[in-house]
Amino acid sequence: MAKKIIRKNRNKNFIIGVVILATIFIVILTYVVINKKQTDSEILPIKIVETNIATEKIGLVEGKPAPCQPDYFDPKISKFYKVKNDGILSEMYQVEGLEVGAGMMIDGWNKEGENKINLPSPYKVTVYRFGCASSFSSVLDLYKNNQRRALFTHVLHYSFSDDGKYMFLVHNVKNNDNWELHKQIINLETKTVVEFPNISCVSSLDGFWQGDRLLTYVPLQNGMQTDVCIWDKNAKMVSRLNTPSHWGAASRDFLAEPIGLLPNNPDIFYAYTSKNDNICSLFMVDLVKKSPIKSVDILDKRNYSENYFCASPEVEFDFLNTNFDEGTLKYKVSKGEWKTKSLN
Repeated sequence: MAKKIIRKNRNKNFIIGVVILATIFIVILTYVVINKKQTDSEILPIKIVETNIATEKIGLVEGKPAPCQPDYFDPKISKFYKVKNDGILSEMYQVEGLEVGAGMMIDGWNKEGENKINLPSPYKVTVYRFGCASSFSSVLDLYKNNQRRALFTHVLHYSFSDDGKYMFLVHNVKNNDNWELHKQIINLETKTVVEFPNISCVSSLDGFWQGDRLLTYVPLQNGMQTDVCIWDKNAKMVSRLNTPSHWGAASRDFLAEPIGLLPNNPDIFYAYTSKNDNICSLFMVDLVKKSPIKSVDILDKRNYSENYFCASPEVEFDFLNTNFDEGTLKYKVSKGEWKTKSLN
């Protein structure tokens, strides 16, 4: 009888041990799964948005005169002259009929010619920059073979493609007594104009070319997210993404963290932004395959006394030898020494 009791107790202890081990295993497995999900969500911040662009309509958008410039300005006709100032700008141009407190500068703002745009021959452009009370606008005078090609007034934003043959232009046009806002890609060779659809990611103040693609973007969630659209030269959408890229504020809101396309492969989009509260990483995603998303940790913000999201300290990237699946990433922090990381 005693042997049976001992054997029964042993079996009972064995079963209890198995239950305890199984419970521990389940707890560990649950912990791993939860942490894996947290890690995955942490390093996958870029979301590719499916957009049926065909449903977006191209229609007239109400505009208004651009700030700080006269109703009409033509450098061939309008009277303007340079004056000396005691303020931050030592000199600027006064334009006849311009409102008090407004001024103009040519091919720059702090100094004449500092931002001169050199287009490939036979094109030339002169930018007349108007400013007042932290607001700016432009007039673009475009020439081909020393003959005027076009004059664009009340311009809010512009960007020329790398080959100088295309221009992204946001400007207001007066039609009879009404102002219309136009967002366009203009072929400088053929004068072909393509209007953008009325879609929120086409900003009136931001957009730049990389190769033959145009990136436009606007802030979301009070500047904590960014809506990015990528277009070809015919204003056809290539892709749309949401990224956690942060915005800053000065005279106007601006994208504080860099985004772009790899120069060796324009199908790869990158965004340098926060991986979590402490780490700044470079994220890359294949716009064609749409996955996976690759990340490379760049710096720990806790090591820098002054930091603003991932906009500060400033990081400079050299993508010359960077590909999605191989090569190296070259970068430097706060204008320090160049560092490299392998992407293999």
